[in-house]
Amino acid sequence: LPIFYFKINDRPLFAKGANYVPADVFPEQVTPEKTLSLLSDAKRSNFNMLRVWGGGIYESDHFYEICDSLGLLVWQDFMFACAMYPGDESFLQNVEIEAEENVKKISQHPSIALWCGNNENSEGWERWGWKEGQSPANKDYLEKAYTKVFNEILPTAVKNWGKNVPYWESSPKFGRGDIRHRFEGDAHYWGVWHDAEDFSKYEEKVPRFMSEFGFQSYPEISTLRYFSGMDLDQNEISILAHQKHDRGNELLSIYISRDFRPAKDFESFVYLSQVVQAEGIGRGIAAHRSAMPFCMGSLYWQFNDCWPAISWSSIDYFGRWKALQYKAKSLFQQTIINAKVQNNKLTAMLVTENENEQNMELEISSFTLDGKEVAKTSKSIVVKPFSSTEIINLDVKDQIEKYGSKNLCFVSRLKTSQGKLVFEDFDFAESPKDLNLMKDKLSFTVKEIKEGYIITIQSDAINPGILISTDLKGTFSENYFSMSTGTKEVYYYTTEPAKDLNKAFKIMTWVNAME
Repeated sequence: LPIFYFKINDRPLFAKGANYVPADVFPEQVTPEKTLSLLSDAKRSNFNMLRVWGGGIYESDHFYEICDSLGLLVWQDFMFACAMYPGDESFLQNVEIEAEENVKKISQHPSIALWCGNNENSEGWERWGWKEGQSPANKDYLEKAYTKVFNEILPTAVKNWGKNVPYWESSPKFGRGDIRHRFEGDAHYWGVWHDAEDFSKYEEKVPRFMSEFGFQSYPEISTLRYFSGMDLDQNEISILAHQKHDRGNELLSIYISRDFRPAKDFESFVYLSQVVQAEGIGRGIAAHRSAMPFCMGSLYWQFNDCWPAISWSSIDYFGRWKALQYKAKSLFQQTIINAKVQNNKLTAMLVTENENEQNMELEISSFTLDGKEVAKTSKSIVVKPFSSTEIINLDVKDQIEKYGSKNLCFVSRLKTSQGKLVFEDFDFAESPKDLNLMKDKLSFTVKEIKEGYIITIQSDAINPGILISTDLKGTFSENYFSMSTGTKEVYYYTTEPAKDLNKAFKIMTWVNAME
């Protein structure tokens, strides 16, 4: 089968990352500090690639210099997106100059991994109805112009000045209206979100390289207050003005209702929007990585925002991480487990990009939702280098029949042979809305330290989806995670003092967000 992947220094690379859009609607307002912060967040999230989207801009020299220094690869689109372009001589000459100038400048950077001609132009022309209503003469004119720009001018520029960087005509090569998108080139998959398809489609329709797939969420309350004041509501006029998808709120409500009971208030709706985004896109990332080496890339839409809005981003305009960013950081680690409970079976794939064989320990624990461990299975495994392997297929029928599927949580833990935790995965046999999760079983204290604050969380039951939020500017050591019983310390690094320590941090969980 035709393949699409990157090889760096003669080694295959699974591309992990997201699509990058301009960091501000006014590019001159993007400071070097903001660029460094965003790209550092990408690196901290275990990204190895960003796709500079063709509907934006060629980024600053500073952007590419930072990518070079951080080891972040760049998939660089030419700035052509979602349109057909003219073929008159003056326009084509302009394109030639643009291509030469930018390829010469940007290709000096070792971070450049690919030049791509356009974003979705081929897909739009072939399958989105752009041809409808066009005269035969105009169709011929536009197709010849497309060929001239994307099959002649741009690849010639890359060949002449691109320092052996490959060229790709259009992303995606084939859209989901063409069965070849599953087996050839890169793919954009938007059946989830635009068509309201279930997240399971990410597991059913894994392509060779997923260069774009996305799902919306609201940013944090503090960002919403920036443009909407204190009276927050889903249908408030300023909220609607910052929701740029005509069915965005409707789709978010549909997806939330599939897995969760109604949100108890607007702040809970905001939180649940981030949860479904994180869990849905996370499911796609896990499916792509588990399909390695058939699939060799997972770049979600989108990493950042150009303004404070309700969007598909995982980091909002002010640099605040949504739940998805923490989920991506976890799933883009070098070694992960992708576990699921289905048809009374718990199966787990182990995915690693480690170059060396390793001995590890797998523990599968079953808990009732009050936090009591009722079963445990341990297994020593040999982890093969750069591999995706099913490591367990466990029958849990007896446990489900004894305790009930609504009362169980399955926790998979991968540890080194020395006992260090590598990855932890919480799974359930039921949708969150059907689980008998226990309320008021989570508490926390906050202590001020030199570097910021320590949040000590005490869990007295199974608590999925813990998300800590604050208006203070800073960085969490970790966030958006699940806990069984016990305590956990999370650090918040900041130089900003809290006016009221008792109100400086808030924690949301699945159960306390639902009615």
